[in-house]
Amino acid sequence: MSMMAAYARENYLKAIVKALAVPERKRIGTGELAGILGVTSGTVTVMLKKLEREGYLKYEPHQGCALTDEGACYGLRVLRRHRILETFLVDTLDLDWADVHEEAELLEHAASERLIDIIDSYLGYPARDPHGDPIPGKRQQKYTLQDTPLASFAEGATARIVRIDGDKNTFAYYRREGLIPGANVCIVRKEVASGLVTLSIRAMESTFALSVLENVFAETNEQ
Repeated sequence: MSMMAAYARENYLKAIVKALAVPERKRIGTGELAGILGVTSGTVTVMLKKLEREGYLKYEPHQGCALTDEGACYGLRVLRRHRILETFLVDTLDLDWADVHEEAELLEHAASERLIDIIDSYLGYPARDPHGDPIPGKRQQKYTLQDTPLASFAEGATARIVRIDGDKNTFAYYRREGLIPGANVCIVRKEVASGLVTLSIRAMESTFALSVLENVFAETNEQ
């Protein structure tokens, strides 16, 4: 198998694992997967049929695909490599956490499992990457995200941000606004009709659109 074919397989399986991390979700359609990967639906269909022949998923026309146990484990190994590499680039090499995704995308295909294990140990076995995404365990077989969007918290609630989702530009925006993993926030006002939420972050109030906070995930802060 060519190196490019191996890269494509890993990219597809990782993307499917991430897309199916929503609780109770079992399948993803070709159109959605095409949008995630930036390719045509026809290209996705060809690749899904190939991955089905290799035993990594089950594909049904017009229904999309579901991962087999083997496919889920493979995708999780790639996701683990990616997130450990992101953490290493930020924590050890001091790269900007808004920029490391692209670098990790390149490195994840070249790094051996042995190297990833060594880096994981060196970092102290982190549970989450710099963006707050959970790092799968070495032998993990299932992956489900349970974090709650900050937009769902009620007025008066206090919360701690645990994860943010987005791209390089949105990561940079969140950081400027103080919406970073580990930050404590208070929902000062929530105006559903206008779609606006005012947060207190580091003793300063800022107003955001509810839609912006759908990609910021938090847990209740009991303090």
